[in-house]
Amino acid sequence: MLTISTFVTIIIALFIFGFLIFIHEGGHYTAARIFKVSINEFAIGMGPKILSRKSKKTGIAYSLRLFPIGGFVSMVGEDEESEDENAFYKKPLWQRIIITAAGALTNILVGVLVMCILVIASKEPLASNTVAEFIYNDEGVCYAESAGLMVGDKIVAVDGVRVHIGNETFYEIMRKGIEPLDITVERNGEKIVLEDVTFPTFTEQGTVFGTIDFKVYSEARSFATVLKHGLFRSVSTIKMIWESLIDLIRGRYG
Repeated sequence: MLTISTFVTIIIALFIFGFLIFIHEGGHYTAARIFKVSINEFAIGMGPKILSRKSKKTGIAYSLRLFPIGGFVSMVGEDEESEDENAFYKKPLWQRIIITAAGALTNILVGVLVMCILVIASKEPLASNTVAEFIYNDEGVCYAESAGLMVGDKIVAVDGVRVHIGNETFYEIMRKGIEPLDITVERNGEKIVLEDVTFPTFTEQGTVFGTIDFKVYSEARSFATVLKHGLFRSVSTIKMIWESLIDLIRGRYG
């Protein structure tokens, strides 16, 4: 039986998916309009038309179709020859490449924009990569400090992987810190590699993870820092999803 909550969830999912389709196809559409390519139809969804309106000014049909499984921008000369001087295939190659790639690029830009909005809305501080202080265990030991890490060091790579913000650093240590890691830092204008740095570990649902035993300075919110964290958090999220799938296949996770 379809409950109200399930129905609402389906509607929300369809709305979000439709929005992503709209953004993607909107990228193709906008690029095509910029380069003056003649367009027959801009459609959200596939299959039979539910709603359709044709612009008297441009002659472009804007349609909502029955099945929410995609969308399209039908351009003149995309699949056939045409006498229209603004047909897609008559445009220079570099313009066709931009129009073709614009959908995916728009999705990426919107993803970064959404992440920037989340960064602005979050009350959590923007974690930098500069060490502020150390955390000592019950025995009064800090592994990172013992390995040579110093307050003021800027961490630039974890086990050879370049990191730009604290979130990237924490993730790399969490995933790989079950074994000693090489940590590259900038100190007094020089890059120094600290070899075989050991970090504390913790176990979550039978899986062992590394954890940091130091704190970092926070960065003030500004246009530049929000954009930086939004960009690198987006990249880190994609990386985390991909590597989590790999670890799942390899059997690290139950």
